[in-house]
Amino acid sequence: MIKPKKDVHQGTLGLMVLKTLDVLGPLHGYGVARRIEQISGDLLAVNQGTLYPVLLKLGRKAQSHPSGVPLKITAGHVSIV
Repeated sequence: MIKPKKDVHQGTLGLMVLKTLDVLGPLHGYGVARRIEQISGDLLAVNQGTLYPVLLKLGRKAQSHPSGVPLKITAGHVSIV
């Protein structure tokens, strides 16, 4: 029997994104999403409509807070600086 994939909550997704970038370095958003799905054993579904708003939110937080995570978003790549 095939188990349906579960959606990832936004707060949790931000942490998963940061951990993925910390471990693997710069990736495209698609690569981040696929890696999170792979690590979960394909139990989680990360769609682009959920991922990209989280990336933008993390980027804004990094710019507005000196103690925030230095996240750099450029031409399709996301990385922790």
